Amino acid sequence: MTTLYFFGDSWPAEGPMPGVKEKLVSYPSLVGQELNLPVSNHSVLGTSQSDMIQQLLNSGIQANDVAVFSVTAYSRQFYYDENGNKINVSKPEDMAMLKIVNDYNGVWQSAQNCYLLYSICRQWNITPCFLNTFNNCYLKHYHHKLWDLIPDDVWILPKDKCVVQEFDPVYFGQYDVYRNSDYWDWVKTNNAQVQYYIRPHEAHPHVNGRKKIAEIISKFLSTNVLPSTSDSSAS
Repeated sequence: MTTLYFFGDSWPAEGPMPGVKEKLVSYPSLVGQELNLPVSNHSVLGTSQSDMIQQLLNSGIQANDVAVFSVTAYSRQFYYDENGNKINVSKPEDMAMLKIVNDYNGVWQSAQNCYLLYSICRQWNITPCFLNTFNNCYLKHYHHKLWDLIPDDVWILPKDKCVVQEFDPVYFGQYDVYRNSDYWDWVKTNNAQVQYYIRPHEAHPHVNGRKKIAEIISKFLSTNVLPSTSDSSAS
């Protein structure tokens, strides 16, 4: 049976989130319930895209499984120190101290990370799927050609879109180009859609937000992925 593997940050993670008292069902678990498939969730609070590569390598994922990558902020970076200890840098001010934070570099590094995830999955006969959540790492105005090597059909939403735009199409429709600061501006409006999808959380999706993300992923997988994976496993 196909297993759904999820990789990402606090949005898809199991367990409590920062500033959130109650434990809610994660959207990976909701997807598994909807599709009646086992789920292995490797998401970690504050993780980076580069750390998802290590998570994938250590996950035990098998051929014909499905890997769903909830792409996170490109300002977050992962590296090893001189003693081999893993370090995730998640705060922009820390990244600025390392002098490698800017949109051009972030888009380029995101393309590197996503292309490597895509390539590993293809080599292992795993179906990769990508979803930008609150953050959009593919920015047309900072485009890097490496993004062109990642096919459009592995993106649950178009690669220049992120899931929060689905929360409030009217609000985000006012922008010709989505910028990551737009999400934080939207949350501050505390409008009806923020109330419905986010509150009482400060910035993470609450029950309705998780259900919405699960609905988007489940629809994509059932329409575009699972028939082919089941066919290939049966052959």
